Formats: sequence, structure tokens, C-alpha cells
Amino acid sequence: FFQQSTLNVEVENGVARLVQPQSDQDSGAFWEREIQSLRNEYTRTAQLAGFGELSGPGIILRIKPLRTLEPSDLRMLVGELFDGGARGISVDGQRLTATSYIIGGDTGIIVDGARIKTNPLVVQAIGDYETIISAVYLLFNNIWHVTEFEIETESREKLTLPAKTLR
Repeated sequence: FFQQSTLNVEVENGVARLVQPQSDQDSGAFWEREIQSLRNEYTRTAQLAGFGELSGPGIILRIKPLRTLEPSDLRMLVGELFDGGARGISVDGQRLTATSYIIGGDTGIIVDGARIKTNPLVVQAIGDYETIISAVYLLFNNIWHVTEFEIETESREKLTLPAKTLR
């Protein structure tokens, strides 16, 4: 007759200790907590990777270009938003992921295979408004000429970005 024994590791205030369960119920409760912890980590990772819905405080940018908007302009804007602490970004409703691409096409700018509307260009970003807006203003005031774009910004206490849809 073989009896399986389980040892649990509990961490409190940075200190780990081994705890031997007193019953099968204790062992079952431990594994339930572990499974829930893995589910939570999976959800968090999927959100940050763009494959899960993401909510939080953020900013909506409405940009009206007064010249032709190039894919490189959009890539630069997205880079500044991420550098400014954005945890998630959508462009014209297209959620960006680590493998997203922004290219030019015969019909305009293409994001992950979908043509986007660029006038106005609507970009949403989840993150701290003050930090993100400073990155945006740095871009518009120091790199691009302010006269090339009209920009409206809107702070939101709660903004929700959709999960990336797979094609």
C-alpha cells in the first residue's frame, strides 16, 4: 500500500516555510489556491500580451493630421506611448500585441492586416494619464511640428481595451 504525502510551501513576508497538511482537505485547499493563482497569472499575462481584455485608467487621443499620416508616424506614436508607461494600446479599435505590425498599403495604413481610419486617428492607451500625456507632448512638441496635427486628449478613470481578435 502506497500513501502519497504532500508538503506545502507557504510564503509570508518574504519568508518561506514547509507546512505538512493535516488532512486531505488541507491538501485539496492548497491545490485549489495554486490553481487559482495560475489562472490569475494566466489572465494577467494574456491582458498584457494583448490577448485578454484590459481595463484601467487611461487616455484617448484623437489626432487629426494636417498632412499625410505615415506608418512610421504611427509606429513612433505607439513607441512613445509604450515608453510613457502604457500597459496596453489600441489603434482605431485594433488591440496591439508584441507581434503587431503597422505598414503602409495601397489603401492607407494597415495594422495587423486591417486598414485603419486615420482622420481622425483614435488611439487608446491604458496607463497613468500624466506620464503618458508627457510622452505624447514630447513627441508633438519636439519631434513632430505641432502645426502638422490637431490633437485632443481625454483622460478616463476607466478605459477598456478589447482582447486582440485572431484572424
